[in-house]
Amino acid sequence: MAILLHMSGHPHTPRLPVAVTLAAVAAGTLLTACAHTAIQGAATPPDTWVSSSSACEQIAGTYSELGVAAPANSTAWLYMVVWPNIGSLVSFAERGMNGVPAFPPRASVRIDVDASGRPTFRAFDTAGNEESVKAREWWCEGGALVTRAPLNPSRYAKEHYQESMTRLWRASDGALIAEETFREVRRHWLDSSTSHEPFARFYFRFPVYTGRNS
Repeated sequence: MAILLHMSGHPHTPRLPVAVTLAAVAAGTLLTACAHTAIQGAATPPDTWVSSSSACEQIAGTYSELGVAAPANSTAWLYMVVWPNIGSLVSFAERGMNGVPAFPPRASVRIDVDASGRPTFRAFDTAGNEESVKAREWWCEGGALVTRAPLNPSRYAKEHYQESMTRLWRASDGALIAEETFREVRRHWLDSSTSHEPFARFYFRFPVYTGRNS
């Protein structure tokens, strides 16, 4: 899993990202320990977090960069080791998985969705100044924005690997909900099929932002 850390020094010095990535061996050792068992974490979202958006265009809005973790997230045995107990919307946008927020954190993230269901992400600080977001590829699927990211990227791990699949939707109160599912992916060469076995799932709630650029 890739965790994004940021260090800040002089106020006019841009944040310097430090990518802390679990190597394939470490990720495989930790994450595969959960595989082939009951799903870890939150199997379903809290009742008030279920989707109320039927189209991806309805997800457009400005949300807090920091998200609240669902209580059931803590039932995963790796929760405090690998996954932080707070959500970062910028990390989801850029890496397709949760990570440590920048410091100081951005205040808000603006999501715009075009007619084809493709989103764009923009981040803002507390003063309303826009900050760069290098978002990965997202697409619309079943009324939710979706992306997938490998946890142990390697040119040798093409037949069997772990990935994070993230879905974003809007809840009935207008908050943005992130569902992050960790899956074991196996490609079967005999029949050219691919199986996806979920082994951990986490939910985060990002409230509607009401400050500047809201």
